[in-house]
Amino acid sequence: MFQEESIYNLIPSKSILPEKERMYHSKYPAWIAPTASTFILQNTSYPGVANTGGLLRYPRGSHPIYGNWRSIGLPKGGYKINPEKFYKKNHQYKILPPPVEKIKNDNEVRKPPIVNVREKPIMGLKSQKNYVTSNAVDNILMETRKKPMPSEKDLDYFMHKKDYGRIPNYLKRAKSANQRNLEERLRVQEENEGYKMKMKKVLDSNELKILREGLIKKLNMLETQYGRISHRNKFDTLVSRNYKENLEKEIDQVKKDIETLNKDVVTVDLAK
Repeated sequence: MFQEESIYNLIPSKSILPEKERMYHSKYPAWIAPTASTFILQNTSYPGVANTGGLLRYPRGSHPIYGNWRSIGLPKGGYKINPEKFYKKNHQYKILPPPVEKIKNDNEVRKPPIVNVREKPIMGLKSQKNYVTSNAVDNILMETRKKPMPSEKDLDYFMHKKDYGRIPNYLKRAKSANQRNLEERLRVQEENEGYKMKMKKVLDSNELKILREGLIKKLNMLETQYGRISHRNKFDTLVSRNYKENLEKEIDQVKKDIETLNKDVVTVDLAK
């Protein structure tokens, strides 16, 4: 809870600084590797781990240990700038001039500072407003959103264009292509009809007379064959039954053909 205002707070209190503790110094030297280190024994006579027992010296062998801090960074003095290594002409990296204004990212935008401990908030503020009800009322009374109508300036802009009111080129190309397809289809249809008309032949009176006489002779012959078996009431075998049915079909077909030839004009399709 915040303290109440008091006249004694106007007098600044004395700040008591804590005593500074002594700096910590390890009893182990800084140059020794940590316990069970594996970073410095790759090319030595004792591969594996180093300083397993917490000793203050490394094992000696035919291949001594170099670079205690090899995994941590460069050796002492390795970060000095070499004066001979500098950017030269036509280098792959080009130094760009500094920008006029630094571009700030979202992360660089500073937030407002945190409230100080001595700042006291305003207490006792209350609101009787029902936000749920007020939100519902606002939504009910809100007007519907309408799309903005184009103004006269916008219409004039479209009317003053060069191609205003003209048919686009792609529609002209599509129309011409459809017209060509239609003409080609009509041409093929006319050719087919002409070919069909050439394959049809109108028979004259002499040809009709010869065909009628031939069909009459054939009809008389079929009726004679059919009269030989018409007195039989029963056909036991399949051959005799099929023979009778075929004769009946041929007689009916010949009668239909004679009726067709009795017309004034008879056309024959030579393609069939």
